[in-house]
Amino acid sequence: MARRAGGCLTGSSGEAVFRGASETLHRWTAAHSGQFMLFEFPKAPSIVHLEHLSSAAFLSGQATIEAHCRALDTLRAAAMSPEESVEFVAARADSFEENES
Repeated sequence: MARRAGGCLTGSSGEAVFRGASETLHRWTAAHSGQFMLFEFPKAPSIVHLEHLSSAAFLSGQATIEAHCRALDTLRAAAMSPEESVEFVAARADSFEENES
């Protein structure tokens, strides 16, 4: 399973769920620290993947994994529900279409 912070994208069994953060979110969240992916496996230890413009890194230390898990918990608490996210994106798309006409 891969979980991607920022948009809180969770992939499992071919399913993807997007959970956006509201424009009104003014408190600090882990999304402000940069993008990362947390890979969790049934039998192998979890790893964190960081990707930047000119490099990438895999992190496997237990304290690092725990910190990123807490960051994802914070993001989930701050994010809109999947249904609210879909409604938000649809409303934004509608407003862009209205502004173009």
